[in-house]
Amino acid sequence: MNWNERLAGWIGRPVSVAIGDPSGMDPAAPPRSFILGKLCLTVEGMHLQFFLSDHQFVAVPLFEDGGTTLTEREFISVDRASSMHYRVRLELEPPL
Repeated sequence: MNWNERLAGWIGRPVSVAIGDPSGMDPAAPPRSFILGKLCLTVEGMHLQFFLSDHQFVAVPLFEDGGTTLTEREFISVDRASSMHYRVRLELEPPL
């Protein structure tokens, strides 16, 4: 799947990123909101980088077994091996 193409409309728009367990009860990091600067698929094609700035990004693992999904406003990737849940949500309002 060409994630860069499918998410191209999100660039320059506010998003929030949350990482935690699939239940959402145990966050690995506090949710972070930012304007998405760019997207980059890693060379090996196993992670999609969501750039907060020119040098900072959140790398989200990609899975072909249905663990990575995209809706109109939400990109979700579930790493079943590590029980980690990555959610990038397109926000309606700019981050503070």
